[in-house]
Amino acid sequence: MWRYPLLGRSPPAANLNVTPTTDGDTEYSFDDGFKLRLGRAAVLRPGYAALVTRDGLVCLDPATRQTRWERADVSPRVQVWGDDRYLLLVETDTQGSHSSRVLRASDGAVVTTAPDFAAKYMDGGRRAVIGRHLLMFAGTFDQTRKLWLYDPLSGAEVWTRDVPAKSVLLDSADPSLTGYLAPTGRFVVFDVASGKPLLEADLPENDRPPEGLTRARLLADADRFYLFTSAGRPDFPVPSVVTQAAVNGPAYCFARKSGELQWHSPRLFQERYLVTERFAELPALLTVSERPVERPGEANRAALVRVEVIDKASGRVRYHGGYANPGPFHTAVTDPKAHAIEFVRPDVRVRLVPDAGR
Repeated sequence: MWRYPLLGRSPPAANLNVTPTTDGDTEYSFDDGFKLRLGRAAVLRPGYAALVTRDGLVCLDPATRQTRWERADVSPRVQVWGDDRYLLLVETDTQGSHSSRVLRASDGAVVTTAPDFAAKYMDGGRRAVIGRHLLMFAGTFDQTRKLWLYDPLSGAEVWTRDVPAKSVLLDSADPSLTGYLAPTGRFVVFDVASGKPLLEADLPENDRPPEGLTRARLLADADRFYLFTSAGRPDFPVPSVVTQAAVNGPAYCFARKSGELQWHSPRLFQERYLVTERFAELPALLTVSERPVERPGEANRAALVRVEVIDKASGRVRYHGGYANPGPFHTAVTDPKAHAIEFVRPDVRVRLVPDAGR
């Protein structure tokens, strides 16, 4: 519908550095000090579109692209987020000091009553940003820890929850969900907005993750919650344009309504890449793994890429195939009429289609 130049009226020199951040974002740094973080450079709401540009912060009408207001007094190193009424900014100066502001989305005016929340935002305890709120987590691993939702506008805690000692906080692909996996095998999922539990279940006593659990990853769709655990070997890099997650341990699936365990697998998700792109829409789970293969008469080993399609409802493998040429999926193509999604790489196309009648 429209475009807007994020590099401003006088674009900087072409020299730039691209750096992945610790919280999964990507930062573009230019020679003149301008830094653009993709995940914190825009707030897109039904009533407005706020964009960080090299010239400052601009607020547009999303339907017409007309400028509603602009502010040039914004640091070139700013992170912005917000809800329908307010924009929240954390700015970093050349000395590395942080400051915060709240602006009204309607006219860009500063809300002078808001407390300084820069320290909380930059704190390592921030786990997610939901609307204008911050999901925070703090404490010592071997003691009961605190999980809470913080409102930067008022400085208040919207809700708090105690997390048992030695529990692993869920790494959720959906920012509206959080929770933990306790060492007893208790698996709890919360709604972030309200803090209310959506699932409280126990993993099977005879098939719980081994000691040394390093990560518990939560995925969800309309019918189920999925828990993927990792222990021992740390997560390995995921070289893909299509969103994937490294998994390396037992996996569990629970019905969203009843909370009953539908299936679990101790070995199927060992050292795999799990495709998470548009996960809620996928009719099945798609995993990718690489294994070295000896070549007769050659010193170098080739990489065999194995692709597996796993039924979401039963946990059964519906398809598996090996391909000689390694490489990530680079495109996801949807077919709304067939309710299908196709993942593409140079030599392979995997099309996921629901069973007939589903």
